[in-house]
Order: sequence, then C-alpha cells, then structure tokens
Amino acid sequence: MSLRNEVAMLDAAIKSETTKNWIHHNYTLLDIFEGNLLQYVEQDLKAQLTPVAFESAKYRIAAINILKKLVDKLSQVYETNPVRTVLDVYGDDAPKTDQEAVQWYEKQFKMNEAGVQANEYLNLKKCFAYEPYLDRRKPRLRVMPADSFFVYSNDANNPMNVTHFVKLMGKVKDAAGKERELRIAYTDTEIVAFYEGGEVADDVMSARRMDGKNPYGKIPFVYCARSKVRLIPTIDTDTLSMTKLIPVLLTDLGYAVMYQSFSIVWTLDASIEGVRAPNAILQLTTDPTKQNSNPSVGSIKPEVDIDRVLTLIQTMIVMWMDSRNIKPGAMGKLDVQNAASGIAKMIDEMDTSADRKKQVPFLKTADQSLFELVLNHMHPVWMRTVGFEKPFRVSRQVTVDSKFGEQRPLVDPSQAILDQKAQMDAGLQSRRGALIALNPDWTDKQVDERLAEIDAEKAAAMAANPQPETKPEADVVETPEAKPTDNDPEDSPVGGAD
Repeated sequence: MSLRNEVAMLDAAIKSETTKNWIHHNYTLLDIFEGNLLQYVEQDLKAQLTPVAFESAKYRIAAINILKKLVDKLSQVYETNPVRTVLDVYGDDAPKTDQEAVQWYEKQFKMNEAGVQANEYLNLKKCFAYEPYLDRRKPRLRVMPADSFFVYSNDANNPMNVTHFVKLMGKVKDAAGKERELRIAYTDTEIVAFYEGGEVADDVMSARRMDGKNPYGKIPFVYCARSKVRLIPTIDTDTLSMTKLIPVLLTDLGYAVMYQSFSIVWTLDASIEGVRAPNAILQLTTDPTKQNSNPSVGSIKPEVDIDRVLTLIQTMIVMWMDSRNIKPGAMGKLDVQNAASGIAKMIDEMDTSADRKKQVPFLKTADQSLFELVLNHMHPVWMRTVGFEKPFRVSRQVTVDSKFGEQRPLVDPSQAILDQKAQMDAGLQSRRGALIALNPDWTDKQVDERLAEIDAEKAAAMAANPQPETKPEADVVETPEAKPTDNDPEDSPVGGAD
C-alpha cells in the first residue's frame, strides 16, 4: 500500500489517547530533567492544599531535582569511548579506507557526546532516535527525544520492526496561513508530509522539493527502545511520581516547621487590633454582645515529628532505588539542614553497575545500526551532493562492531589503593600492574608517563633533601683487661722496676 494511503491510519494512531498520554508523559519528564521542576510540584501542592495554605507553602517548596541526579548517575555507558571496527560482508576486517570513514563520521557527529545524550534519554524515557542529516553539506547527528517522533509497525512476523517512522514537526502555517500540526512519515521507500487530520501536505512537499521517494532506500533514523517485547515501551509511572513526591514531602516538612517556629496566638472575646502580633492569630468569640464575656489571650505551639518525616522520605527513596535494581549509597541520618545534601550524597555513592550492564546491549545495537545506516545507505547519496566535504567511497554492505567498556561496580578509591598496596607488599603485584588496576581506562602511554612522573618526583625529593653519608665504623679489637699483680709498677713505691 502506498504511504499516501496510510496517512489517515498514522494520524489516527498518533491521536489515540494512549499515544497522546505517552507523548505528554515524556515531554513532562524532559521538561523536569532540564530544570523545570518547580511548576509541577506547585501543581501537585495546589491540588492537595487549601488556597490559603498553598499561598504560604509555595514559598517553601524544596525543589530538589532527584531525576536529574539519578539519570546523570545511570548514564555513564559512554564514559569510556567505544571502539568501533568496520567489518566486510564476510566478517573480516574491512579496508583501511572504511575504518577512516568511520573515524571521520565519529568526529563529524561528535559521536561520543551524542552517545551520552542518547544514554540519558534511554534512562529518562526508555527510548530515543538518532537522526543523521546534512547541515550546509556537512554530516551532523541529532538525538531525538521520545516526544518528538512516533514509530509504527505493520510487520506481522516481527512487530518490533519499525516499518513507519513519523517525525512530529510541531505547528506550521499552511498555504492558507492557518497554523496546523505537521508530520513527516518515512518508510524504506517513501516520504510523505501530512497535517493533523490526515491531509497530505502537498504544499510542504513542494516547498521542500520532496518527490515522495526515499532516496536512501532505508528509513533514515535509528530507533532504540529499552524493551524486548513492545515497540513503544510502557511508561515508567514511578519515575515521574517519585520525582514530584519527594519535593512535595520536603515542602510539607518545611511548611510545618514554619508554624512550629511561630506559635499560634488565640484570643477569646478580645481584640488585639493595632498590636504587632505573631504570624498566626486565631480570634474566637463566645458572646457576640460581649455582655457576659471573659476576655483572654493564649498561645498554641504546634509540634512536628521532624525525624519521623525525614525517616519516611529516606525509606521511600531507598525502596524506590531497590525497585530499579540500584544499590543506594550511604545517606546517613537526615535532618532539616542536610536533607538535600544527604539525598545527593546517596545518589552519588549508589552502585548503578548492574543497571548499566543491561543498557549496553541496546546502546550497542543502536551505535552499530547508525554507522551501518550512514555508510551503506546515506553516504553514497551524500557523496553525490555538490560540495560534500568527503566524497570518498566505502565498501558495499559493511558492518560495524562497537565494543563498549566494561561496566564496573562502584569501589571506594581509598580501599582500592589499600588493596593494591597489600598485593605489592606481598609481592603479587607490580607498580605498573597497580596503576593499570586503579586506572583501567588508561593507555600504555599514560601508564608509562605516570610512572616516569612518580620516579622524577622521588628523584627531585631526594636531591632536595640528601641523606648524610655515614662512614663505616673502624674495627675495634677488644683486649682483656689486665689484672694488677704484685710486680705492677703502679703498686711499686718507687714507680719502677728493680
């Protein structure tokens, strides 16, 4: 079936409640991740508090963005740059020019920076897409968040195979000057632009010189989702919920502490107008005529069990991390002063190696698929573009093997040093081996340079503080002590011999 005839079906799928909720959820997560947490916490507080209480509480919102810290901690797969090797169709090493092409595209795409961003989106939204494109005849790479595209499959044999990729372009003005949502759909053979409602946007296609054919013979996007059974992964509702709940609970605590700091003054059949009073005043009346009243004034001091509230917050965070197969770090006992720093410290010290190992296969497949798409399908088209910077040829149907660094568990640096020192003292490890064990990502050159630097510092220290030379002591021959005799001269009255 022609893609033009499938536009109405794609439009209906995008407008479904499931898709709209999924796009909105992912938009909210990205908005919070990029720093706009406050408005979402305010919305939740406004729904739970009275208008008067909300007006006071909103000034004490603890906008601690746990989501940002958590995603940054989880997204370290690209901390060590992967090594990409080009193979030919038989699995052998490809020609040198093919490897040089990969290295050139790595540089043009700023691949490892893009990989870090892709890793963040994978942990934030469970999916992302790579979009390679030309910008002023130079190859560039865009990492697309999940709320900016839609994927669809009509493959009966493999429903995980993306047969249709739709890029959500946002609102544009049509030929009549009316603002409408624009989408561009791609298959392996066709490209069609259409407006919301399922109308093909012939005006847009004409303006962009789109003839409806896909020149690459392949969908020019690489889609990566952290799911093996669903093309569009299920929303992690706990992520958004807990991201907002922790600041709400901390705000509740700050709001309660405010009223604990200021006693509530109450009056009974009394007026204190014109008197500077504390923050909260409760005026009560028993007799409106005040004929039989007994005016009085008192105070109420609210009490908040701060420790129990903080323990609850700490427990919820730990249980949330455990549910995601993450080992929380040491937080210590929270108090009002160290709540934010204590939570941040726990995230900094948590062990995410188990989760990161699960991420590697998805990122590895996406990384390899991107370079295979570019080398085999997009580069042959780009090189025919006038002014393209690198019109070199690559072999046909190459594959790329991307090897990622091992995801190691979190180890206390000071303990690791002690362990290596113990092995050296026992004669089981050399200085070079210890450096490699402590810095597994270093090259041989870096290890050699550090050893030379250490030796030079030791030599300089010895030259600055020379040790005094010690002369060997002369051999001393001990003689037995002479015992006095009757003929000893010292005992002779004349001091000599006869």
